Amino acid sequence: MQNNNILIITSSGGNGHIQTANAIAANILESKANANVIFKDLVFDWIGKTIGSIILTHFWNGAQRNGRPLFRKIFASLRPVADVFCFVPVFCNAYFTIKKNKIERVIDCQPTCTLAIIKAIKVYNKIHHQHLILEKMAMELPTLSTKYFFSSIKQLSKSDLKVFKLYSTKPLLEIDKTEDAFWKRLANLRRRDIIYSALPIRKAFANLIGVSPEGEIPLYIKTSSIGERNYLEDLLELQNIPYANDLKQIELEIPSRAQVITILLSSEPSENASLEYIKHILSMHTKDENTYVFVYCGDFQKSKSFFENIELQCRSLSEKSYVKIIPMSFQLDDVIATLYHRSDQTITCSGGATSMELFAMSNGQIFIHSNCRKNTTKLEKLLHGMPSWEAGNAKYLMQKKGAIVTTPFSYPIFSKKIMESNELQARPNPSLEYND
Repeated sequence: MQNNNILIITSSGGNGHIQTANAIAANILESKANANVIFKDLVFDWIGKTIGSIILTHFWNGAQRNGRPLFRKIFASLRPVADVFCFVPVFCNAYFTIKKNKIERVIDCQPTCTLAIIKAIKVYNKIHHQHLILEKMAMELPTLSTKYFFSSIKQLSKSDLKVFKLYSTKPLLEIDKTEDAFWKRLANLRRRDIIYSALPIRKAFANLIGVSPEGEIPLYIKTSSIGERNYLEDLLELQNIPYANDLKQIELEIPSRAQVITILLSSEPSENASLEYIKHILSMHTKDENTYVFVYCGDFQKSKSFFENIELQCRSLSEKSYVKIIPMSFQLDDVIATLYHRSDQTITCSGGATSMELFAMSNGQIFIHSNCRKNTTKLEKLLHGMPSWEAGNAKYLMQKKGAIVTTPFSYPIFSKKIMESNELQARPNPSLEYND
């Protein structure tokens, strides 16, 4: 085949799978400008928009927004059931999409119905005498806690594996364990069956790998409406933050000596948790050093109360406050990449795409938010407050980047230790930080 048609399969649960799919597509188009990339959302396009709206938009994203990891754990545990009940529609849609578009490559960026897609490829290959394979992109950092993503791969037969390739990165190994043993246990694969590749991160993030975050950095905050732009201008003027404005964005310049903290609790952020983090930051950062706190609040129209509460926080500050709060709605990749790269602290959830991007280019202290409702600093309980795959990503970042798992309760405890020791660049060993 020489038609350059490439199928990328993704899913709308959260936003990470779509971000990764877009990153992969951008890399393909950069090296092969005449490629025709066709996106398919497995749930909305192949299973049904009604089911997708109920399961993903309402329940999954709602559970994320309300800080309820148990609901997401339950939904994730039902994935094998979905593999069975959705086999026929996914098989049929995958086959006819490949046939109709004469697909040259199939790239899968989501965890569901792997077997159905492989069977469709095998039937297509047999009927049309082709040699397509399924290129599966690992969407989580590989640890033994990410069984949710890899369990469907573990069930594949030797015949299925002939048309299957898994792309991932080096795993987090237990003491005295080998990579062969890890992959055998996690996915029933051999090390030689895994292709270690560059992390599938967005270009804006990849461009900042190895770049020094020092110096003044311009930020272009996008606004979606006149009302949002007026709201943000009022807050900036209230806090004496210089800015320049045009029709669609507001330009800020972060001073080189300023502390920067980014709070971005997933694509569906928890309002209560974000506001609690802000409250602690306001009480802690009182020294003669400006601190810029960028807070992702979601859609401006749908998250009115969130933005209004941020405004109340700003108006309660004195004119001489050293803390500046900048709320944000949806932003372009280069804005988030610049913030992650420049931030002295990031407070985020540990979804797959976010974890990979932080792992690749974050320079500051990474705090990983847990939805644990108990007032504790015990690591085991904090990890229990997130889905298993996010806990796995958190462990990976702890080991490789010195990340710290936290809640609004434990954040000031950990953050105070860092501030007092003045060791933001030499991050503390998380194993020494967790206790009761």
